[in-house]
Amino acid sequence: MYKEKSVLSLIPARAGSKRLPGKNLKVIAGIPLIAHTIEAARRSRLVDRIVVSTECPLIAAVAVEYGAEAPFLRPDDLAGDDASSEDVIRHALAELGQFDYVALLQPTSPLRVAATIDGCIAMCIDRVAHSSVTAYPLRHGGRKLLAIGENSGVLGRASMSDLPNNNLKEPFGAFQENGAVYVLDTRQFLASGQIIGAGSVGIEMSEWESVDIDFQADFDAAEALLLARK
Repeated sequence: MYKEKSVLSLIPARAGSKRLPGKNLKVIAGIPLIAHTIEAARRSRLVDRIVVSTECPLIAAVAVEYGAEAPFLRPDDLAGDDASSEDVIRHALAELGQFDYVALLQPTSPLRVAATIDGCIAMCIDRVAHSSVTAYPLRHGGRKLLAIGENSGVLGRASMSDLPNNNLKEPFGAFQENGAVYVLDTRQFLASGQIIGAGSVGIEMSEWESVDIDFQADFDAAEALLLARK
């Protein structure tokens, strides 16, 4: 808890994965992929409860083994490719009851550390922001581009035409949304239906901490970095 605000750490982990089958339970640097995110959440000083949302009993069992809760199984209609993060968050809140804030931690970011989670939580609460979002500096073209104010952290959507030396002017910089941490004000989220809304703020992460696993090559790179960090 931070400033008397309750914080739920929600880890979404469905069984299906077309590009890298079974990736959430795939062993990386000695433990299942999902366990790295659970361990980071457990090291957080500001998280009150760690819950894994999954439709898979095996993932639920592994989550509990590594110190998270899996008090419900997600319905099948929220486990397909079309299920949105917003739907998963709403379902979890309906199952668990109200929390002031939700920290959404995707298990495909195993290099994310507890200090980053806590920094996002503190910034969201301190700024009374809609949400706080992690990103890394854009060095080339990409997807999910963001503009982040260098001083205030205020965040907005960007496009390729907004890159530096074009339409994106100082004091903003261009960043790539990395999906590692989303902290959202539950009240504002439920009212808007959006994870990133007006009044959201962005937090810079390093590229190495931002590694997101989608393909086998990502998995291999993340494992090398995890082993080097030990």
